[in-house]
Amino acid sequence: MLEMLKRAAKWHWNLLGIGTGIALALLSGRPDVVLPALAAGELAYLGFLGLNPRFQNVLKAGEIEDGRKSAPKGTPLAAQAKRLQDLLGFLSEEDVQRFGSLRRRCTELTQLQKRMQGQRDGSLDLSSFRTESLDKLLWLFLKLLHHKTGIDRFLGTTDQASIGNQLEEAEAAVEKARASGRGERLIASLEESRNTLRERFENYAQATENRELVVAELNKTEQKIRHLCEIGMTTTDPTDFSVQIDTITSSVTASESAIQGMNIGDLLDDDITPPLIDDSGEGGMISFVDERESQ
Repeated sequence: MLEMLKRAAKWHWNLLGIGTGIALALLSGRPDVVLPALAAGELAYLGFLGLNPRFQNVLKAGEIEDGRKSAPKGTPLAAQAKRLQDLLGFLSEEDVQRFGSLRRRCTELTQLQKRMQGQRDGSLDLSSFRTESLDKLLWLFLKLLHHKTGIDRFLGTTDQASIGNQLEEAEAAVEKARASGRGERLIASLEESRNTLRERFENYAQATENRELVVAELNKTEQKIRHLCEIGMTTTDPTDFSVQIDTITSSVTASESAIQGMNIGDLLDDDITPPLIDDSGEGGMISFVDERESQ
């Protein structure tokens, strides 16, 4: 509620109204009468209109558009495209196909919804709001695919059975050295080797568990993305749409927390979400995804 009130209070028309009211209070010579009336009006605005879900949707959409127009100069589209190329270049062909198919589905449904809605009041704002949400979900989906590929490559180049056999031999060697009364330096060296093998074995088991978690999060996120795409085709009530967005946003936060402890790599350290949905029908900055799929 606090965030909603802040957003409503910072609306440019509200700020203009407050400024005009203060100026009129000073010019009237009766600020003791005008200012309390102005404060009462502001409280009424925040309490009734400011907390209205439909009005909040409009404000959120406006923030998204303003953010896009004032994008940092240090993150041009060319740099974002290069970043996406690096991520996609790391994926397997199967995962590239999966990401590309999901992104195309989002683009097609977003474009179709825009054509169906036309210039209906509020439709463009809601469309921008939904596109921003889809971008975030697709970005998370790409992060998860990247991490899954890294785990798959690690597991593919590591033989757990071999590590297990070496660990059994190392434990037997330590027990034999102790039983025969060998020197402490030798026993310490054998124990260190055994401990390293034990850590490698446990690390493999942890990687396997992490992969299961990533796969589960991938499947969940993919279903959330498809659900969000389909909401726009079946839901015309902005309030219901806002509730769905909030639910999915909470799910994204939970997914990010679930993988927070994993080492995803330097490529994913920033929180900048590039525009992944082209709802204009004119190509978009990641048309190279389709080029990679066709190779």
